[in-house]
Amino acid sequence: MSTPPRRRPGGRNAAVRLAVAHAVLSYLEQGQPDFSVADVAARAGVHRATVYRRWPTRAALLGEALSLQYSRVTVPMTGDFVADLRTLSHRLAHYLAEPVLRTVNGMAIADSEPGFGALVNTHWEPVKQRMTEMIEAGIRNGQLRRDTDPDAIIRLLVGPLLMTPLFTQAGATQEQIDQTADAILRAFLARP
Repeated sequence: MSTPPRRRPGGRNAAVRLAVAHAVLSYLEQGQPDFSVADVAARAGVHRATVYRRWPTRAALLGEALSLQYSRVTVPMTGDFVADLRTLSHRLAHYLAEPVLRTVNGMAIADSEPGFGALVNTHWEPVKQRMTEMIEAGIRNGQLRRDTDPDAIIRLLVGPLLMTPLFTQAGATQEQIDQTADAILRAFLARP
């Protein structure tokens, strides 16, 4: 009687993916985007052949890391748009000021990696979609004007919170975050 072939447990696969993503993120956090596949394998403690087989290019490695990084962004959906916007403003400000995101956004703006901007947009799109849903809920429940353009709110919110850390190497202050949220609320809240 032959024994069935042994299968690798799924946990090992998940652990390898996580180790590789963390290794890439650690390079980005240190402002070192010029890592190689071999560098990542060494830092992740994974055999080089495994990394080359699963992530044969830098773009594939960056995609794995961005999947993990962008999964951390949560958009509040309590039904109170004012509270949700204030919470989201502070979350985004802290998130976008992280060293990893400063490096990622700098790379995207500089277009230093072919196709990297498109890769970032692919990972940003689900976050933007959740933000759009939060804004549309505010329109439906009457807190926002019926003619509110969700994209306008997103641009007005993300723009300053993204650019401040890129240009100053520091995140927006609490006052700047609150001013950004207040300006959006003045512009888009429904009038009683």
